[in-house]
Amino acid sequence: MLYLENPPGYAALETEYAFEVTHEQERTRRRQAEPLWSGLSDFMKKLRQQLWPQRNKFLQLTRQTWVACGRPQEFRVLDVGCGWGHMLEGIGAAFAADGVRVIPCGVEISKELSRISTERLARLGGQVINRPATEGIQEFPSAHFHCALLSSYLEHETAPGEVLAALRSRLVPGGQVLIKVPNFACWNRHFRGSKWCGFRFPDHVNYFTPTALRRQVELAGLEVARMGVRDRFPFSDNMYLVASAPQP
Repeated sequence: MLYLENPPGYAALETEYAFEVTHEQERTRRRQAEPLWSGLSDFMKKLRQQLWPQRNKFLQLTRQTWVACGRPQEFRVLDVGCGWGHMLEGIGAAFAADGVRVIPCGVEISKELSRISTERLARLGGQVINRPATEGIQEFPSAHFHCALLSSYLEHETAPGEVLAALRSRLVPGGQVLIKVPNFACWNRHFRGSKWCGFRFPDHVNYFTPTALRRQVELAGLEVARMGVRDRFPFSDNMYLVASAPQP
């Protein structure tokens, strides 16, 4: 496992290195450094959205978790690093169409993003806690959530094991954590070298291979429920893992 030796502290992530700040800085830097490659990447993303407008792997995995938890009519979901709250809002709308109410909650360290997502999720009966991840997760009751989302989050977290362990105790038995992170073992990383899109300094502090991610999950006391070849496809810059809280 590769990691940044001297990452920014949590206080810096609230404003100076908040995601909305570093994300825009990184987009600008890449467009200036490699305008052709950046333009091609943006074009391919838009093309995929047009060709497969309904393709949303996290929504598909969330539906599978809902089924695994016995199809509860009130489905409690926690998004760690919830950003603007758009993912939870979209999941809530999709489930509402099927008559299922999603109770959306989030943890977000950025002060500005926490403010935005709080306003967005309050309308759905949810809440957002503006704290570092482990502290925020511990604000919620034990055995409370059916599903936890870690979408492009663990690579930002200096203590991923603590976050996963905290989630384990906040999930109902059989509840699941859905994880998406950059795949350090992907072929594109070998091809692009130091210009790989997964490198973002200083806010990407962890770089997982499939083996390292699986080991991190298991050390936290969670069980790997899914990590097939399509979830860690070597041509993809990202990989997915579904972890389950142990049954009693």
